[in-house]
Amino acid sequence: MELNEAMARIFDPADGVDFVITASNPDVAFDADGPLPGVFGGIDAGAGNNGRLTFPANLHGNPAISIPAGSLDGLPIGLQVVGRHFSEELLLDMALTMERNHPWPLVAPGTPV
Repeated sequence: MELNEAMARIFDPADGVDFVITASNPDVAFDADGPLPGVFGGIDAGAGNNGRLTFPANLHGNPAISIPAGSLDGLPIGLQVVGRHFSEELLLDMALTMERNHPWPLVAPGTPV
């Protein structure tokens, strides 16, 4: 209940906040074979970073989307955009606009053709 109320305060229409923008992941992409990293910038995050920044949207029910935002050393970086309740169409429009202005590759770099 407290998390829902906190998110409602963030998206209070009087404050004009439409989106909360964060990284999708708090660290660079990790090897698919694992293990999940557990330390970020010298801070122990426990069991790993998988979902650290994305799970709150699942808890408070605000719609969120992760969109490609570039790469670092050839590894993908995702940008998470969280919107106010019932703003799914606006989030999809934002993702479409970004994709049109910065086309995303159809396959990952280095993928065999």
